[in-house]
Amino acid sequence: MSKILNSLGKMMNKLMLSCDDATMLITRSDFEQLSSIKQFKLKMHLASCSMCRNFKQQSSIITSQVNYLKTNFDAGNFQIVLNDDKKKLIQSAIDKKIETK
Repeated sequence: MSKILNSLGKMMNKLMLSCDDATMLITRSDFEQLSSIKQFKLKMHLASCSMCRNFKQQSSIITSQVNYLKTNFDAGNFQIVLNDDKKKLIQSAIDKKIETK
């Protein structure tokens, strides 16, 4: 029985990610497709880790805003100026988005 539990524990260790590994995969997933195994491991980690789920939400918001700004800036539509009011507005949008999920 203990051999089975030991083997099961080793298998779980191979499947589970640390928070450091999870945040790295979250960041990479914004820019490239993860392998099926990495996606599975990340989903398993996110199912049990609220801190990494929050990081994923924040990362997605930041990436989408940066992509939006870059697209419009490259098109010459506007200049990017982040004064204190705009920083507060962005932080407020992030906070609201996190509260609704």
